[in-house]
Amino acid sequence: SRCVCSMIIILDGPDGTCKTTLAQELCKAFDARYLHRTYRWKDKIFDYHTAAMRFAARSKKPIVIDRWWPSEAVYAKAYRGGSEWPLQGRMCARVAINYGAMYIYCLTDSVEATYQMLLVFILN
Repeated sequence: SRCVCSMIIILDGPDGTCKTTLAQELCKAFDARYLHRTYRWKDKIFDYHTAAMRFAARSKKPIVIDRWWPSEAVYAKAYRGGSEWPLQGRMCARVAINYGAMYIYCLTDSVEATYQMLLVFILN
């Protein structure tokens, strides 16, 4: 059964793709809270990411999460030889689906398109 909770928007993608800028604009548009995720507690990475989702689900306001598990999956492979939780992405994705989270993947070629989509989303 799906949870009925606040709007949860997750922004992810490589460095330099305007995730934080987009997050700030979304926070203004929806009077949302901003939550930035980064690499912490390598032995408890799944707990760290699912705790962020549970926090967002309990919030009375919309939440914009800047980085989540997709970044960890990529950076773990690039900088640490892989993740100790190779299936964490599947588990975290299920948690996000349960809470009705929306993913927005920001990519270098899509920065302008992402802004345009944001404007349409806000205006409608």
